[in-house]
Amino acid sequence: MEYTDLLGTKFAVHGRGKDEGFDCYGLAIEVLRRNGIVLPDVWYADFGDRLAVENELVAKVEKIEEREVNCLVEIEVHGLPVHMAVYIGNGYIIHALYRVGVIIEPLRKYKNRIRGYYRVRNNQHI
Repeated sequence: MEYTDLLGTKFAVHGRGKDEGFDCYGLAIEVLRRNGIVLPDVWYADFGDRLAVENELVAKVEKIEEREVNCLVEIEVHGLPVHMAVYIGNGYIIHALYRVGVIIEPLRKYKNRIRGYYRVRNNQHI
């Protein structure tokens, strides 16, 4: 899968598209969508629906020991697991960084900050 059209897209808090920009989770939604994997958007649920949506997310992912293409990579920032990337193979991740935007980088750059790998299960194909 090619992601060159996403590279350089600006970072935007709660961003969910190329025009407005992406945050890390919004980019993960887009990358997985391009690969036929549906990842629920937990950021835009209203308060009443938020727990249901978060429960859906927990039910859709499983922690895995080894990375695999299209798995989510949870990365620690300032001691908290708050950043998400997608493993795209050959040792690389794609993610959206504040003040940088969408980039592809070697996963090894974050090796000491990786909190886990997650596979989205029960995929709905779109």
